Amino acid sequence: MLFSNRVVLGFALGAGLLMLCGCGEDTASRAPEPLAVEQAPTTLEQAFASAGGDLKLMADEAIQFLRNGDYPRALVALQKLTSRTDLDGHQRGLASQALLTANQKVAEAAEKGNAEAEKLLRYRSANK
Repeated sequence: MLFSNRVVLGFALGAGLLMLCGCGEDTASRAPEPLAVEQAPTTLEQAFASAGGDLKLMADEAIQFLRNGDYPRALVALQKLTSRTDLDGHQRGLASQALLTANQKVAEAAEKGNAEAEKLLRYRSANK
């Protein structure tokens, strides 16, 4: 009986340790952070440098809007870009971060009374 209690206790401790090991922070499941607005165009340019065809054109368009500070158009372009199925994981991650950056800038503009930004945010909210 003493031996079986030790075996059961050993299994219980082992299972507990395995569960604790699995409770670490999973960085892959965290929400992406926005890119710094100054870094977004260059970061995207590097990520899509080897892309071809329509993908490259879409990325370049979004990059140009970001460079020009046209965040409403950048937001729309990045939304289209991130919806593509042919992005690799790195491209998708950076495009998503740039999307968050553009969204922040549009929200800031809307708070300051920019009618175009307000309209875009209402449209996006209604069409989720």
